[in-house]
Amino acid sequence: MILPFNWPWAMFGGGSSTVSPAEFEVIPTSGGNYLIPETQALIINVLLWPEDAIEDFQLILPAGMVAGRRVFVYADKAVTNLTVTSAEPGAVVSNGAVSMSANDLTVFNTVSTTNKIWARVATS
Repeated sequence: MILPFNWPWAMFGGGSSTVSPAEFEVIPTSGGNYLIPETQALIINVLLWPEDAIEDFQLILPAGMVAGRRVFVYADKAVTNLTVTSAEPGAVVSNGAVSMSANDLTVFNTVSTTNKIWARVATS
């Protein structure tokens, strides 16, 4: 397998990465908008701790499209409608509306930095 020159080698257990994962905790409320701060991290963990099951709110992915970035969103309670958008001007989040049961994990990935596309790649 031939890897691109700037591949994050630490993903394979060898080498080292200069960028650590970032983790953010949010206590969302229905109707709220929550912006993930800008970071250089390739892996961003967002932990949602609503006090009760929540109807709907918006999570805004950080500006600055980074190739290979993944955002893992975990909710410990049910979320009826989570809408995910991006702070990057002109960016699109494909499949950005999601329902989550308690203890679900949803993953978003940068698909294209030139076309500014994020996509939901998994929900468990």
